[in-house]
Amino acid sequence: MFGNTKVENSYLNNRRCEYHLRYSFKHGERPQWQKSGEQNSNARLTENQVQEIRELLKECHPQQKIADRFGVTQPTIWRIAHGITWIR
Repeated sequence: MFGNTKVENSYLNNRRCEYHLRYSFKHGERPQWQKSGEQNSNARLTENQVQEIRELLKECHPQQKIADRFGVTQPTIWRIAHGITWIR
């Protein structure tokens, strides 16, 4: 009648966690366990490179050319430009 409550509870807990993470990112917060900038083990850029990317963006250089220059993808440059990653 009620199904497997362990599975349902697990599903609901995962949904709550997902909602909390989305809410946090939407409002500029990060989970405590997530390191930012160069401290993140997945970082492909340094703080100095990101500053240089921002300068190139201000000078209206194409995002794809910037991405090629720094060995990253264009969406990475777009996320920097829109303040989604490498938040100041």
